[in-house]
Amino acid sequence: MPKRRTDRVLEGLDAAIHESFGALANEIRPHMERAFRARAKEQAAALGMRVDPERLDQLASGYSELRAKELEKQLRDNTPHLLEPIIETALAEHWDDARLESEIADSRAFGLSRAITIDRTETTISRQAASEAVGQAAEADEKSWTINFDDACELCQENAAASWIEASGDFPNEMHTGCRCDVIYRMSADEDERKGEEETGEGDEAEA
Repeated sequence: MPKRRTDRVLEGLDAAIHESFGALANEIRPHMERAFRARAKEQAAALGMRVDPERLDQLASGYSELRAKELEKQLRDNTPHLLEPIIETALAEHWDDARLESEIADSRAFGLSRAITIDRTETTISRQAASEAVGQAAEADEKSWTINFDDACELCQENAAASWIEASGDFPNEMHTGCRCDVIYRMSADEDERKGEEETGEGDEAEA
């Protein structure tokens, strides 16, 4: 079966898409690494774990390298779907190359707002990945969805309302694009210990 004209045009754009989003993934990679490292330290402190700085650097670097490659592939796979309507209109209305190039450059697919959303999303993915890595290393058995801002969406509010669930379990909703929430881990016995300290007053004495 002959290829659609739209598909042939997209094939011609593949190199440009690869170059553009390969560059974006590389620009975002340091943000992923910093987010992973920072959240790993926070989660380790919450679980009372000692952090080996050299090992943490290795984990953060390895994570960001792998995730950047995955992100580039995702963007290469998803972007053509965003460009199809523009190309179909261009073919139907017989745009010249200059207009098509301009419309693509100004489209959402290559827009600044999309890049910012991707960066924000990847930062959250990195933080949640760090929490999970530390939680698994500590053999934490519970996790909770934590909202970091007031105007959280209904999906995130529903996840947070689930409170503490098994570390291997699933929240009611998956993380959405642009999410800024964290997932935190703990040992289930920690809550019992805290309650015991509150009842005996040992916790207050320790803080004093």
